[in-house]
Amino acid sequence: MALPKYLVPAGDLMPNAIATALCLAVYLLFCLQQVVIADWLGSGVSLGATAIRVFVGAVSVWLWRRQGIPPVLRLPFLAVLACMAALAASVLMSAHPVIAVKFAIKYCTALLLLWTFLNLALAFPDFPPAAARAALLALWGNILLGMGVRFDSPALKSFSLAFHPEASFKYLPRVSGIYEHPAIFGATSVMLALLVFQLYAQGRLTKPALLWAILGACLALLLTESRNALVPLLAFAGGMAWLRRREL
Repeated sequence: MALPKYLVPAGDLMPNAIATALCLAVYLLFCLQQVVIADWLGSGVSLGATAIRVFVGAVSVWLWRRQGIPPVLRLPFLAVLACMAALAASVLMSAHPVIAVKFAIKYCTALLLLWTFLNLALAFPDFPPAAARAALLALWGNILLGMGVRFDSPALKSFSLAFHPEASFKYLPRVSGIYEHPAIFGATSVMLALLVFQLYAQGRLTKPALLWAILGACLALLLTESRNALVPLLAFAGGMAWLRRREL
Protein backbone atom coordinates (compact mmCIF):
# COMPACT_ATOMS: atom_id res chain seq x y z
CA MET A 1 0.00 0.00 0.00
CA ALA A 2 1.70 3.16 -1.21
CA LEU A 3 1.58 6.20 1.07
CA PRO A 4 1.54 8.76 -1.81
CA LYS A 5 -1.77 7.26 -2.96
CA TYR A 6 -3.48 8.77 0.07
CA LEU A 7 -1.68 12.11 0.13
CA VAL A 8 -3.51 13.72 -2.75
CA PRO A 9 -4.87 17.22 -3.46
CA ALA A 10 -7.49 18.57 -1.08
CA GLY A 11 -10.34 18.10 -3.52
CA ASP A 12 -10.52 14.36 -2.82
CA LEU A 13 -12.16 14.05 0.59
CA MET A 14 -11.82 10.32 1.24
CA PRO A 15 -8.05 10.01 0.71
CA ASN A 16 -7.52 13.10 2.89
CA ALA A 17 -9.65 11.50 5.59
CA ILE A 18 -7.57 8.32 5.39
CA ALA A 19 -4.31 10.30 5.52
CA THR A 20 -5.56 12.22 8.56
CA ALA A 21 -6.67 9.02 10.30
CA LEU A 22 -3.29 7.42 9.55
CA CYS A 23 -1.41 10.42 10.99
CA LEU A 24 -3.66 10.39 14.08
CA ALA A 25 -3.08 6.67 14.65
CA VAL A 26 0.70 7.07 14.35
CA TYR A 27 0.62 10.11 16.67
CA LEU A 28 -1.30 8.20 19.36
CA LEU A 29 1.06 5.23 18.94
CA PHE A 30 4.03 7.50 19.57
CA CYS A 31 2.35 8.78 22.75
CA LEU A 32 2.00 5.32 24.35
CA GLN A 33 4.88 5.98 26.71
CA GLN A 34 3.53 3.88 29.60
CA VAL A 35 2.85 0.68 27.66
CA VAL A 36 5.96 -1.42 28.35
CA ILE A 37 6.69 -4.05 25.72
CA ALA A 38 8.50 -7.42 25.89
CA ASP A 39 11.07 -7.75 28.66
CA TRP A 40 13.74 -8.97 26.27
CA LEU A 41 13.90 -5.45 24.85
CA GLY A 42 15.00 -4.13 28.21
CA SER A 43 13.45 -2.76 31.36
CA GLY A 44 11.31 0.32 30.95
CA VAL A 45 11.25 0.33 27.13
CA SER A 46 7.88 1.70 26.08
CA LEU A 47 5.86 0.93 22.98
CA GLY A 48 5.69 4.62 22.07
CA ALA A 49 9.44 5.23 22.30
CA THR A 50 10.21 2.06 20.35
CA ALA A 51 7.68 3.00 17.64
CA ILE A 52 9.29 6.43 17.28
CA ARG A 53 12.78 4.96 16.86
CA VAL A 54 11.63 2.35 14.34
CA PHE A 55 9.71 5.00 12.41
CA VAL A 56 12.63 7.43 12.39
CA GLY A 57 15.10 4.78 11.30
CA ALA A 58 12.98 3.22 8.57
CA VAL A 59 11.59 6.46 7.10
CA SER A 60 14.94 8.28 7.26
CA VAL A 61 16.74 5.50 5.37
CA TRP A 62 13.93 5.28 2.80
CA LEU A 63 13.88 9.05 2.21
CA TRP A 64 17.69 9.21 2.11
CA ARG A 65 17.73 6.65 -0.68
CA ARG A 66 14.81 8.38 -2.41
CA GLN A 67 15.98 12.00 -2.38
CA GLY A 68 19.25 12.31 -0.47
CA ILE A 69 19.60 15.67 1.30
CA PRO A 70 17.64 18.23 -0.74
CA PRO A 71 19.35 21.65 -1.08
CA VAL A 72 16.55 23.37 0.85
CA LEU A 73 17.18 21.07 3.84
CA ARG A 74 20.96 21.38 3.98
CA LEU A 75 20.88 24.18 6.54
CA PRO A 76 18.38 22.34 8.82
CA PHE A 77 20.58 19.24 8.46
CA LEU A 78 23.62 21.19 9.67
CA ALA A 79 21.53 22.60 12.53
CA VAL A 80 20.52 19.07 13.60
CA LEU A 81 24.15 17.96 13.48
CA ALA A 82 25.18 20.97 15.59
CA CYS A 83 22.53 20.15 18.19
CA MET A 84 23.71 16.55 18.33
CA ALA A 85 27.29 17.70 18.78
CA ALA A 86 26.14 19.92 21.67
CA LEU A 87 24.34 16.95 23.23
CA ALA A 88 27.47 14.81 22.95
CA ALA A 89 29.57 17.56 24.54
CA SER A 90 27.08 17.97 27.40
CA VAL A 91 27.21 14.23 28.11
CA LEU A 92 31.03 14.22 28.18
CA MET A 93 31.15 17.21 30.55
CA SER A 94 28.30 16.11 32.80
CA ALA A 95 28.92 15.20 36.42
CA HIS A 96 26.02 12.72 36.18
CA PRO A 97 26.72 10.78 32.95
CA VAL A 98 23.94 8.20 33.42
CA ILE A 99 21.26 10.88 33.65
CA ALA A 100 22.91 12.89 30.88
CA VAL A 101 22.93 9.91 28.49
CA LYS A 102 19.26 9.21 29.25
CA PHE A 103 18.20 12.73 28.31
CA ALA A 104 20.64 12.93 25.40
CA ILE A 105 18.97 9.88 23.81
CA LYS A 106 15.57 11.45 24.35
CA TYR A 107 16.55 14.77 22.76
CA CYS A 108 18.48 13.09 19.95
CA THR A 109 15.38 11.05 19.09
CA ALA A 110 13.31 14.25 19.03
CA LEU A 111 15.83 15.88 16.67
CA LEU A 112 15.77 12.90 14.32
CA LEU A 113 11.97 12.87 14.39
CA LEU A 114 11.93 16.55 13.44
CA TRP A 115 14.37 15.84 10.60
CA THR A 116 12.13 13.01 9.39
CA PHE A 117 9.06 15.26 9.42
CA LEU A 118 10.89 17.93 7.41
CA ASN A 119 11.81 15.33 4.79
CA LEU A 120 8.27 13.95 4.68
CA ALA A 121 6.85 17.46 4.24
CA LEU A 122 9.16 18.02 1.30
CA ALA A 123 8.59 14.61 -0.29
CA PHE A 124 4.78 14.70 0.18
CA PRO A 125 3.33 18.25 0.16
CA ASP A 126 -0.02 16.97 1.45
CA PHE A 127 1.58 15.51 4.58
CA PRO A 128 1.60 18.79 6.63
CA PRO A 129 -2.17 19.48 6.22
CA ALA A 130 -3.01 15.85 7.05
CA ALA A 131 -0.74 15.92 10.11
CA ALA A 132 -2.20 19.26 11.21
CA ARG A 133 -5.76 17.94 10.95
CA ALA A 134 -4.74 14.86 12.95
CA ALA A 135 -3.10 17.02 15.62
CA LEU A 136 -6.24 19.20 15.74
CA LEU A 137 -8.38 16.13 16.42
CA ALA A 138 -5.87 15.03 19.06
CA LEU A 139 -5.99 18.48 20.67
CA TRP A 140 -9.74 18.37 21.16
CA GLY A 141 -9.54 14.75 22.28
CA ASN A 142 -6.99 15.86 24.88
CA ILE A 143 -9.29 18.64 26.04
CA LEU A 144 -12.18 16.19 26.51
CA LEU A 145 -9.89 13.67 28.20
CA GLY A 146 -8.46 16.34 30.47
CA MET A 147 -11.93 17.50 31.50
CA GLY A 148 -12.96 13.91 32.23
CA VAL A 149 -9.87 13.34 34.39
CA ARG A 150 -10.39 16.67 36.13
CA PHE A 151 -13.92 15.65 37.10
CA ASP A 152 -12.65 12.28 38.31
CA SER A 153 -13.93 9.86 35.67
CA PRO A 154 -12.42 6.45 36.60
CA ALA A 155 -12.56 5.14 33.02
CA LEU A 156 -10.80 8.19 31.55
CA LYS A 157 -8.22 8.22 34.34
CA SER A 158 -7.41 4.59 33.61
CA PHE A 159 -7.22 5.28 29.85
CA SER A 160 -4.86 8.23 30.35
CA LEU A 161 -2.39 6.04 32.26
CA ALA A 162 -1.42 4.38 28.97
CA PHE A 163 0.17 7.70 28.00
CA HIS A 164 1.59 9.21 31.20
CA PRO A 165 2.49 8.06 34.74
CA GLU A 166 0.02 8.26 37.60
CA ALA A 167 2.23 10.94 39.17
CA SER A 168 0.85 13.36 36.55
CA PHE A 169 -2.41 13.51 38.53
CA LYS A 170 -0.59 15.57 41.17
CA TYR A 171 -0.91 18.58 38.85
CA LEU A 172 -4.71 18.54 39.02
CA PRO A 173 -6.81 20.67 38.67
CA ARG A 174 -4.34 21.60 35.91
CA VAL A 175 -4.97 19.10 33.13
CA SER A 176 -2.34 17.44 30.96
CA GLY A 177 -4.41 15.35 28.50
CA ILE A 178 -2.21 12.48 27.32
CA TYR A 179 0.99 14.36 28.19
CA GLU A 180 3.13 14.01 31.29
CA HIS A 181 2.94 17.67 32.31
CA PRO A 182 0.33 20.43 31.75
CA ALA A 183 3.03 22.73 30.32
CA ILE A 184 3.68 20.24 27.49
CA PHE A 185 -0.03 20.19 26.68
CA GLY A 186 -0.21 23.98 26.62
CA ALA A 187 2.94 24.38 24.51
CA THR A 188 1.79 21.71 22.05
CA SER A 189 -1.55 23.46 21.58
CA VAL A 190 0.18 26.76 20.81
CA MET A 191 2.55 25.11 18.31
CA LEU A 192 -0.42 23.46 16.59
CA ALA A 193 -2.27 26.77 16.33
CA LEU A 194 0.81 28.38 14.74
CA LEU A 195 1.12 25.50 12.26
CA VAL A 196 -2.55 25.72 11.29
CA PHE A 197 -2.23 29.49 10.97
CA GLN A 198 0.69 29.08 8.55
CA LEU A 199 -1.13 26.42 6.49
CA TYR A 200 -4.26 28.58 6.37
CA ALA A 201 -2.22 31.56 5.16
CA GLN A 202 -0.90 29.30 2.38
CA GLY A 203 -4.43 28.27 1.43
CA ARG A 204 -3.90 24.65 2.49
CA LEU A 205 -6.36 24.57 5.40
CA THR A 206 -9.78 26.14 5.86
CA LYS A 207 -10.81 28.99 8.14
CA PRO A 208 -12.92 26.66 10.36
CA ALA A 209 -9.79 24.60 10.99
CA LEU A 210 -7.94 27.76 12.01
CA LEU A 211 -10.75 28.87 14.32
CA TRP A 212 -10.94 25.42 15.96
CA ALA A 213 -7.17 25.41 16.44
CA ILE A 214 -7.12 28.85 18.08
CA LEU A 215 -10.14 28.06 20.25
CA GLY A 216 -8.55 24.75 21.26
CA ALA A 217 -5.24 26.44 22.11
CA CYS A 218 -7.03 29.05 24.23
CA LEU A 219 -8.97 26.35 26.10
CA ALA A 220 -5.79 24.30 26.60
CA LEU A 221 -3.98 27.33 28.04
CA LEU A 222 -6.95 27.97 30.33
CA LEU A 223 -7.25 24.35 31.50
CA THR A 224 -3.50 24.00 32.06
CA GLU A 225 -3.56 27.29 34.00
CA SER A 226 -0.66 28.68 32.01
CA ARG A 227 1.09 31.56 33.76
CA ASN A 228 2.12 33.29 30.55
CA ALA A 229 -0.96 32.72 28.43
CA LEU A 230 -1.22 36.41 27.53
CA VAL A 231 1.71 36.26 25.07
CA PRO A 232 0.30 33.54 22.77
CA LEU A 233 -3.20 34.96 23.08
CA LEU A 234 -1.98 38.38 21.91
CA ALA A 235 -0.08 36.68 19.08
CA PHE A 236 -3.26 34.87 18.01
CA ALA A 237 -5.21 38.14 18.11
CA GLY A 238 -2.54 39.88 16.03
CA GLY A 239 -2.48 37.04 13.53
CA MET A 240 -6.25 37.05 13.13
CA ALA A 241 -6.23 40.83 12.67
CA TRP A 242 -3.57 40.50 9.97
CA LEU A 243 -5.56 37.82 8.17
CA ARG A 244 -8.73 39.88 8.41
CA ARG A 245 -6.99 42.89 6.92
CA ARG A 246 -5.48 40.73 4.19
CA GLU A 247 -8.90 39.33 3.20
CA LEU A 248 -10.63 42.72 3.01
